[in-house]
Amino acid sequence: MRNPSATPIDLRIRNQSFIGPRRHQPSSPCAVTVRSVDTPEYRDRAARLLERRYRWRGYGHTSLPPERHPQRCTLAAEDPQRLLGTLTVAFDGPDGLNCDALFGAEVSALRAAGAKVCEFSRLAVDTTGRQSGGVLTALFHAAYTLAHLDCGCDTLLVEVHPRHVRYYERMFGAELLAAQRHHPGVNAPAVLLSLSLAELAALARQAEQDGFVDRARCRNRLPRALS
Repeated sequence: MRNPSATPIDLRIRNQSFIGPRRHQPSSPCAVTVRSVDTPEYRDRAARLLERRYRWRGYGHTSLPPERHPQRCTLAAEDPQRLLGTLTVAFDGPDGLNCDALFGAEVSALRAAGAKVCEFSRLAVDTTGRQSGGVLTALFHAAYTLAHLDCGCDTLLVEVHPRHVRYYERMFGAELLAAQRHHPGVNAPAVLLSLSLAELAALARQAEQDGFVDRARCRNRLPRALS
């Protein structure tokens, strides 16, 4: 469902560096870097990781569009050796959000209530040789910074498989917004979750205190969006 009244957001992205938790601190103080996927090379690497992880999960084919959408920002987490994960942040605009296709009525109701919505999608993490928790923290912290602090979004929407609902409820305080439906894009069931980005601010601060994000040792290169 399109949202013709939404004002497009002009994105200006920079990188953000992260370290692991202090109890597992690597030799490099900036072992994981989150950057925008803004070149053909990085889009191809992120697309291949996404396809590989979705295929491993048994989902249908999914990929990144070859060209960057003006209302989408795909992030990539990497260490000096390889790409570790990817996540796409989608902002509301004339084209709407991906979740409008399956949950249009629920998303429209949020807009009508005054919510400034955004969506996280296309999450994939390479778990080979590394625990995924630090990579997820880095991706979500950068995505949260971009969506909430820079662009002023207050409500995050996420389509997830029903088996992942408990994780998002426990880790992020997510609420079930719409019950299970069949997602033809990945040929799997999906539900729609809603998260308050203001409440996620406390979790982001805790991530810094726990050492996932070290702004004193790593150059502050938070994703930046100017509207």
